[in-house]
Amino acid sequence: MNILIDINHPAQFHLFKHSAFLLEKEGHQVIFTVLEKEMTGPLFRDSGLDYRLFGKSERNHVLRVAANIRRSFQIYKYVRTRSIDIILSNASINAAHLSKVLRIPNISITDTERATLHRKAIGAKADCVLTPACFRKIVGKKQFSYQGLHELAYLSPKYFKPDADKVNALKLKPSEKYALLRFVSWNAFHDRGRSGLNPEQKIDLMKLLKNKGYSLLLSSEDPLPESQKKNGVLIPADSFHDALNQASVVITEGATVASEAAVLGCPVIYFSNLEVCTIDLLKSKQLMIQCRDYPALRTILADENSPKLDKTAWRKRSAEFVNSSSDLSELIVWFVHNYPGSIHSLEQNRKIQDRFRAGRTGV
Repeated sequence: MNILIDINHPAQFHLFKHSAFLLEKEGHQVIFTVLEKEMTGPLFRDSGLDYRLFGKSERNHVLRVAANIRRSFQIYKYVRTRSIDIILSNASINAAHLSKVLRIPNISITDTERATLHRKAIGAKADCVLTPACFRKIVGKKQFSYQGLHELAYLSPKYFKPDADKVNALKLKPSEKYALLRFVSWNAFHDRGRSGLNPEQKIDLMKLLKNKGYSLLLSSEDPLPESQKKNGVLIPADSFHDALNQASVVITEGATVASEAAVLGCPVIYFSNLEVCTIDLLKSKQLMIQCRDYPALRTILADENSPKLDKTAWRKRSAEFVNSSSDLSELIVWFVHNYPGSIHSLEQNRKIQDRFRAGRTGV
């Protein structure tokens, strides 16, 4: 079977990479069509996966629409030259349109509730949609839920093993406390009208954490000014999860990194006023703290020995959550390998997903 996976964000590389390797192991051919955004290019270059770059991410919304139309046409011309059996994506509009035009089955995976028009377009065009069980919206008639989160497709104990060489390259020491700060660019469609920490607050936060004895690990979608960059170590893209795993506390403006930290068992503070189903799930499991304003964030950080930020307790709760969740990578492989029979199987028995557990090896 020839499978095309459309990628529009670096996080989607991680979401699908293990499924791709498993599908290739079963004899399927997998090709990625990739939008170049942040570190997607370097991630794919070092992966060994078959991919093609189509377009670059644009910050301006008008330019982005034009670039997206151009990218759709480029992918359309490419796919017409190949015999594709299934198109898989993380709620890609390009993939949904392409599937309809070329009459290729489209399996879409999403955990984003906020983008209403986007969600409705996917629901109308995708042949089926997979969503986490905490998802509160209806996407389409063929919508199936699974226990857990996207992030477990690559950060469950089955897949994620900290790389000692990468940790050593960053000169991280077990005896030191690390605070990882992740800043986002706020130019995604679902981020319109929202903002995060301002430059003065970022500087103040860095000073506060350093005064509390933390060494800083920094990650940002936009280039950091020297006034901020000089306060910590910038994390290379291919070392991000290894650094994240070492953090004593994580403060992030992005929901994906917040969820990643939570499933790794790192105390995490999500700085945002956005209500998200996955964030609400993790808060209910005591795996995340959400702050909606900077004074509240400062209050939480006032005492680094606060039980709220106890990494040992956090890791224990995280392990319990992971063990009760589905292995999304294995579920995707089963769904694609058995398609379209997998739709009928799930309609008859929604508990099939219980065969695929994130916290143990094997099916």
